[in-house]
Amino acid sequence: MRVAILTIDDELLVGDTANTNATWLAQRFRERGVAVKRILTVANKHSLIQSRVREYSESFSAVIVSGGIGNTPGDLTRSEQKPTFSGGRKSR
Repeated sequence: MRVAILTIDDELLVGDTANTNATWLAQRFRERGVAVKRILTVANKHSLIQSRVREYSESFSAVIVSGGIGNTPGDLTRSEQKPTFSGGRKSR
């Protein structure tokens, strides 16, 4: 299994916050023998989030999407899931 982790958060990109979500997730996957092949942080921009999730869905067995620090005013993580994962894909 090949996994990509996509974190979404402007605060991560400007260095205000450490990307502890991606680190924690990668460690949990490694403990289970799963290879994380890509970790990427993107800004809270609809088109960018959707294009990366679609691209990675074609290239990886699983795409894990996580908001960087939670429910901030600009957080689009949850609102992006439905349009991006329509067509039978599951999101949690």
